[in-house]
Amino acid sequence: MDKASRLLKALISLGRAFGTTNSDLIERVEQLDEDQATVLKEMAELRLNTIAQGQQAQQPEE
Repeated sequence: MDKASRLLKALISLGRAFGTTNSDLIERVEQLDEDQATVLKEMAELRLNTIAQGQQAQQPEE
């Protein structure tokens, strides 16, 4: 069982303990996935910007 499956099962168990429906949990997991995708995209953009700045700094000025 992968991490995502274990996490989902744990969330479902936790949700049952607090009376949360599965659809509520699914919405929350989907939102977490979107948030994670946004963070990964921003990290990639920062890395690309850092690489571009490093390349510009290495180019000799004419």
